[in-house]
Amino acid sequence: MERKQRLQIDLRETLSQERREWTIQRVAWAVLYALIVGVMLGLIGDGPFSEARSRAGPLAIEYSRFMRQGAPDRLLVVLRASPPVARVAFDAAYLERVGIEKIVPEPSKTLAEDGSLVFVFDVGSPGELRVEFQLNPNRWGRLQGWVTSSGPARLRLSQFVYP
Repeated sequence: MERKQRLQIDLRETLSQERREWTIQRVAWAVLYALIVGVMLGLIGDGPFSEARSRAGPLAIEYSRFMRQGAPDRLLVVLRASPPVARVAFDAAYLERVGIEKIVPEPSKTLAEDGSLVFVFDVGSPGELRVEFQLNPNRWGRLQGWVTSSGPARLRLSQFVYP
């Protein structure tokens, strides 16, 4: 009789341990699948959700929604420009969290105005001006700001910087 009772107790403990292991295994598989889907969608690398585009009037921007802290990235500003100069202004608070490593083409002047940093470019003839800003985020977390040109429209930036 004692042997039969001991066998039932061991069997119950084994079943509960198997249920715990099964639950842990299923949760791990779900996390793995979610990670794979995130990678495919661009939450961690290139994909349909990784790039953002915005346009307002003569100004358009293209940028990465997700960046890594300390890893260079780019923001492209495209605007219809007419001589003699074109202006691109960034939110100063945004630029405090993102260092600019390089600007192609180089601006002729840089000015600070009312909470913004303005880059002035010489324009020889009317047409499209494409300016690439190579950025390097210095802090992780949510990053928001804006970009504007000569007009009143401001294009909002919303990014997340991974550590």
